[in-house]
Amino acid sequence: MKTNRLLLLLTVANCILLWRLVSYPRPVVADTVPSVIRARSLEIVDEMGHTRAEIKVFPSSTTTGQSKTSDAVQFRLIDETGGPKVKIGAVGENGGMYLGGGSGYVQVLTNDEKPFVRIIDRTGKDKVIQP
Repeated sequence: MKTNRLLLLLTVANCILLWRLVSYPRPVVADTVPSVIRARSLEIVDEMGHTRAEIKVFPSSTTTGQSKTSDAVQFRLIDETGGPKVKIGAVGENGGMYLGGGSGYVQVLTNDEKPFVRIIDRTGKDKVIQP
């Protein structure tokens, strides 16, 4: 009989503790805000789960018979249809930028030879500007 009373008392105490935990929810808050977030990739998604912005680091690679390529980093802003509207990238000492829209796009590229700007309209007509 004493065992039953003890079990009943423990059950009631557990129910009271459970009720207290459930009825008074506390917001989850990080104790500290990290000063740096380290990752190989970061994606920002919309309400539907579609990627709308991303920052990625692509590791270096070696192709058969060629030299090793440098790591590459790319930042992209993506429209609601999944097409990139802004791309900024860097590989080794080279970099580039792409700005696109309904009427065409603009590329700004630096490479080992000469930097250039290419403007292309929706018909495919392009103009290249070099120093």
